[in-house]
Amino acid sequence: MDEKKNKQRIGVYVCHCGGNISEVVDVKKVAEEASKIGDVVLSKDYPHMCSELGQQMVINDAKKNNLDKVVIAACSPQFQGPTFMKTLEKAGLSPYVLEMANIREQAAWPHFNEHEKATEKSIELTKMAIEKARRD
Repeated sequence: MDEKKNKQRIGVYVCHCGGNISEVVDVKKVAEEASKIGDVVLSKDYPHMCSELGQQMVINDAKKNNLDKVVIAACSPQFQGPTFMKTLEKAGLSPYVLEMANIREQAAWPHFNEHEKATEKSIELTKMAIEKARRD
């Protein structure tokens, strides 16, 4: 099997969530670690991924970098999942190529006083979402 033919182009975005995440989690480190994973061609952090500017960044990046999967490490997929699914549609992608890592509720909030632990957990949650995106 031709490995290059099966190579995916995954974009990863780590949200600060207006400080809800970034005051606890080292979001730059999460984005940096994600960039080291195979198939990840783009990894960024941004203050408000759900804002119009954040969504437009995803649309522009998806088109410019020919992304075929998008991972967003942010808040609850139940809360913002529909927003990002619409964003992917605007970028010309299927909304079902989205994976979200809930680093706010699963890392930043429960480990509010343990910044290193929250960061490491956020990295692992993001890696899991990337792996799921690769396999779907």
